[in-house]
Amino acid sequence: MKRTVFLLVLVVLTMTSMVTAAPLATRYESLEALTPYFPKDSFVYAAIRTDEDYIATLDDLVESLIAQLPEGIIPEGFPTSLTTALDLLTGQTLGASFEEGVRPWLGESLAAGIYPAWESAGGRIVVEITDVEAAAEAVDASFPGFSRRDRNDYIVFAPTSESDRTRITLYSDLLIITSWADDEQPEQQPDIEPNLSSNPIYRDALDRLPLDDYNGIAFIDTPILLAYNNRRTYNSGNGILAAAALRWIGPTAFGAHLLDERTLALDVAQALGNITGLEAFGFELPGTGAALDMTVLDTVPRDAIAVLHGTDPGAMLDVIGANSQAISTSVQPVIPGLITSVAFSAGASAAGAFSALYSTDWSNIVFSNLTGYDYARDIRPLLGGGYAAFLTANPAYRPGSATLPLDGAVVLQVDEPEQAEAFIDQLARELSITVYASGDQHRTRIREVALPGGARGVSMATRNYDDSETTLVAATDGTRLVFGTLGAVMRVFGGEGLGFVINEDDLLANSGIGAYINFKAIGSVGRLLPASDPSAQQLQLVAQVIDRATISVAGSEANDLLLRLTLSIR
Repeated sequence: MKRTVFLLVLVVLTMTSMVTAAPLATRYESLEALTPYFPKDSFVYAAIRTDEDYIATLDDLVESLIAQLPEGIIPEGFPTSLTTALDLLTGQTLGASFEEGVRPWLGESLAAGIYPAWESAGGRIVVEITDVEAAAEAVDASFPGFSRRDRNDYIVFAPTSESDRTRITLYSDLLIITSWADDEQPEQQPDIEPNLSSNPIYRDALDRLPLDDYNGIAFIDTPILLAYNNRRTYNSGNGILAAAALRWIGPTAFGAHLLDERTLALDVAQALGNITGLEAFGFELPGTGAALDMTVLDTVPRDAIAVLHGTDPGAMLDVIGANSQAISTSVQPVIPGLITSVAFSAGASAAGAFSALYSTDWSNIVFSNLTGYDYARDIRPLLGGGYAAFLTANPAYRPGSATLPLDGAVVLQVDEPEQAEAFIDQLARELSITVYASGDQHRTRIREVALPGGARGVSMATRNYDDSETTLVAATDGTRLVFGTLGAVMRVFGGEGLGFVINEDDLLANSGIGAYINFKAIGSVGRLLPASDPSAQQLQLVAQVIDRATISVAGSEANDLLLRLTLSIR
């Protein structure tokens, strides 16, 4: 039990450190100081700070969080800070508080890593220490089933059970826990050659993070990790294909820090791997892409629960279409053989499906027949501006009814009013052909409608089982093309309560996509539910503690995918 609690203390420090810390540490100094103690082929490495100022910052953050909770929700005696939680754990093992039993010997950083071994993956935790004897006393108290062996330059704690391969080794300034591995033994010197610091893949992965300073970092050699998970699986010849696909993926780097005293941020940089095969097919990669146009948020309700917005969605569709066509063109030389074999085995109709790949316009032909619109002429000109999709609470919702609990819409900014008007002019007829031909049992009505602000559009109302109606609308006022539920579309064109507010400091620089969750608005959803509904209470509780969450996505010239997740407490 004591052994478990001791390891739990390290886990608590590791997990909380990866999302918060202050002040910021320079990445290639303290956070990488422990890389010499991990093998070069480590495919996971994470490092965080454990200094006194850091713990104090965590305490302030946790206390601010708990202060937002309703009185009485925290049980009496439950820890209300990180320090009191650590005190509870260390009290069970050492009979002392964290400040008395751990802080005197705990150094300024901690790292953990995973690397290949004979049978299962090897792993180690390395902790900087300042007092080897005090640390040894803490280990001895936490691991009563371990025996201590003093060597010339280090101390080893080993379990009495031969089946337990855990080893705890203390040097003058380090505590190293090795577990899981079947090939790890204490060495005279704790450092390893070659070690992770000399791994160019590791260093390149961290270089791709957008900032120079982080409070915690992590590195994953993603294809190696995924491949290692299949190590015990017998794939026969399929393993060659799986390995080829994994090589397309590059390493992943993480950086965690505080944007301000109440906003936690996690940056992720995902690199590409070996894409020679993709390039041979003529693949094009999007690179940096268009930056966010914030003006589209002026058309989004302020009380939206969730919002997704970006710029020029047509550019991404162009890339997808071009890449699909590149594959089609590349495989055309082998299609005759496929058609012949399929014609003999599955019939001429299946062979005809293969034949469709020969037409460079086959996708637009299919799209036109299904929708009545020519994509290049009628749709693509509408997809070059900013866009936003949002959800709001539906005040008309009642539990048990068929009414939707949420309203929502997609807003496209358009530069060609005539194109948007032409789209709406054609929509009612095309929808009627599609819907009525499907045999909808007379439960749908499609018609043209007039909306506030001089907008006009097409509505499609469907009668529900309880005789209520769900109405979807597409409409334009010449500058915007909006698709969504009736309530959401009416709000956009009505103009009241619009202007969704974000904190642009939460976003990555040159973000191409932004997504937001407004927890205050989530609380309003809880108020629509019966007070006795546990979901209502949970939603309102979360809304009292968390203010907002933001996800931003950006590309780089090297075709890295950059992502930032931020979470702000009240």
